[in-house]
Amino acid sequence: MLSDRPSRLYFSVGTRIGLLLAAGLLAAAPVQAQQKDPARESRKKIFRDYFLDHFTLGVEAPTEWLIETREKNGARWDCSVAYLSGAAGTGEQPYWLRWSPIRQRIQACKRAGVIPWFTYYLLAASAPARYKPGPAKATPVNAKVPETMKDYFGLFKTLMQECAKEAPYPVMVQIEPDEWGHLLIPAGMDPTKVDVKVGSCGLEELRGLPDNLFGYADAFRKLRDLFAPSHVLLGCNPSGWDWQGSMSGTRS
Repeated sequence: MLSDRPSRLYFSVGTRIGLLLAAGLLAAAPVQAQQKDPARESRKKIFRDYFLDHFTLGVEAPTEWLIETREKNGARWDCSVAYLSGAAGTGEQPYWLRWSPIRQRIQACKRAGVIPWFTYYLLAASAPARYKPGPAKATPVNAKVPETMKDYFGLFKTLMQECAKEAPYPVMVQIEPDEWGHLLIPAGMDPTKVDVKVGSCGLEELRGLPDNLFGYADAFRKLRDLFAPSHVLLGCNPSGWDWQGSMSGTRS
């Protein structure tokens, strides 16, 4: 019997598919791009060793609980899951910078022998919409505000810098579940028509990237490559969530 201390099982098939999609993108990269990305082989090895050789289980629970259930119950957890939520463009630091430092979380995962799995989830709650009337409507509004997006990507940059302090220990970052769909649906499912301020947001590292969903995706990759290239994996789950109920599997 497992301990009665609270926990939340968090690994989903959708997230697994997202990781596989990320691996496919890596495998499809042209030779020239591979040569410009010397850390690619290191990430591929992490992906193979930790996520592809066996079915992976993660849970949102204190690392002490992970150790306890492994020692007493034989539970072989792979990941410690944590949501990095909050809001950008509000002048307030997210809680994971104020009183739950990223570096300490990674160190705790190292002691427990599990991979930190962070879910970066800030866009819907950011200014000016502040999650109202709901994430499907709030996300496209917030994405159009340069000041908000500069702070938003700046927070992700800080996350990468904190992860870099514990290199080479592997870290997985899942990016904005559901929000990819919330950005695509009002743009007619065309990534080039998504209005999200990336290159024009004012963050120097992102200058020149397009202000659309392609630029949005590339911004995360670029910041990872600049600050934590060898040991941070990025992925997203192909969420079918749509508040209007129109997101079929084929359309997604």
